Amino acid sequence: GTLSYEGLNHAAHDGKIAAVTATGIALMLFVGACGKSAQLPLYIWLPDAMEGPTPVSALIHAATMVTSGVFLMTRTAPVLAEAYPWAADVVATVGALTALFAATIAVAQTDIKKVLAYSTVSQLGYMMMGLGVGAWMPAVFHIFTHAFFKCCLFLCAGSIAHTGSHHSFDMKTDMGGLRKKMPVTFATWIVSTAALCGVPFVSGFFSKDEIIDSAHANHYTVFYVIGLIGAFMTTAYMTRATYLTFFGEARGGASHFVHGHHDDHADTGHDAHGHDAHGHDDHHAPVQHGKPLPFAPTDSPWQITVPLLILGVLALVSGYLNAAPFHWHKFEHWLESSIGLHVGEGGLPEPPAFEWINAVPSILLVALGFTVSLYLSKAVFGSERSPFKGLTERNALLGAGHRFLVNKYYLDALYENVVVRAVAHPISRAAYWVNHNILDGVVNAVGLGGKRAGLWVYRNIDQRLVDGVVNGSGVTARGAGGALQPVQSGKVSLYGALLFGAAAVE
Repeated sequence: GTLSYEGLNHAAHDGKIAAVTATGIALMLFVGACGKSAQLPLYIWLPDAMEGPTPVSALIHAATMVTSGVFLMTRTAPVLAEAYPWAADVVATVGALTALFAATIAVAQTDIKKVLAYSTVSQLGYMMMGLGVGAWMPAVFHIFTHAFFKCCLFLCAGSIAHTGSHHSFDMKTDMGGLRKKMPVTFATWIVSTAALCGVPFVSGFFSKDEIIDSAHANHYTVFYVIGLIGAFMTTAYMTRATYLTFFGEARGGASHFVHGHHDDHADTGHDAHGHDAHGHDDHHAPVQHGKPLPFAPTDSPWQITVPLLILGVLALVSGYLNAAPFHWHKFEHWLESSIGLHVGEGGLPEPPAFEWINAVPSILLVALGFTVSLYLSKAVFGSERSPFKGLTERNALLGAGHRFLVNKYYLDALYENVVVRAVAHPISRAAYWVNHNILDGVVNAVGLGGKRAGLWVYRNIDQRLVDGVVNGSGVTARGAGGALQPVQSGKVSLYGALLFGAAAVE
């Protein structure tokens, strides 16, 4: 009887909605939220969306669209609390699988924006898992903190492409060694990465770690373990991306270019993105012996670095609006007013009391993820010899696993080649047959009928009636003219005789 959040939530709180109805409402909203917030299996659009210009990617992935599904489920959390218990388990399961699934894909990507895109999918999975395990407040708080550090990371990627890698987003081909050349971009990237990984006292720690802690406190052991594994993998793929981008030797577009001119090989083999405007002027490049001098990449202009600094500061401090270790709960009070119920009411569990001992496993796994990933990144991508170099090429099993992750579990191929082909191709063939045999037949019949009607009108109306009237009037006029022609003789005596004759008759 109502579409307002307040009316719906209070009806659930007052027991006016039956469990079966609440379950239907919650799960049907959740299906929509899966598409809107890129949960399995409806996630493919989100990584594809990052192909646009980087500011657009930053908005889509960080704030404007992907989080609305989680926001919707949070606003209707009392309804989910009144549903059958297995409904919340469904939400938590889909979220946990999404978080783990996307993190494993991000580990193997070489496109910096794809790493961040799958990171977004993974963090959205964390949020959904939080809703399922009762961490509704940390889930929506993670939306808030995630907006700052993920937007900053995407704009850092745009800054790197703008002046560091010459429009390339390929970390292995056109990046490396950029930390000293792009200090502002590097500093804001590090702060935002720390927030994403959940490093203590940075914003992501206060939101994501509380989701994991709530899963443990509410006895969701499996989801607690998945959350910890996700924390490890998040740190692993972000450490790998950081090393490939900012450390080691400069490669391709990052090694040298001259205000838009660089080695030809640096522009080949890259994924297509909406290119960010470069802004350099070739006419100002210094010249020696008739040839332009090479320039090392530099940091982006202030129009790019100032937003990075603003977002970097917010990524650092935004978590303190709801810092459980310090008993600061400003965001929680805002959220209560948004939902219309206080924590502990309407089946909404209170967040567990923060204890540092409970945060230790997550902190240790973040540290382990950093250590392991840094070691493997240096071994695989560094200049020193290592048995890990080319391991996926020498070992068939590891090579197959690597290709499996690079190709995103082949789910994109499954959708395109099986699902889309099985559904869209028969429909397209049927539509073509209808178009060719029915619609074209109707159009051709109408055209043929029009042609025949036109010929009949031409023969009978135009030729016989219209032309007959016109030709008849012409013959009549010609005959009358011929009869009157003798009168117009040009002799004055004849005209005088006619004049006097006419006067006499009158």
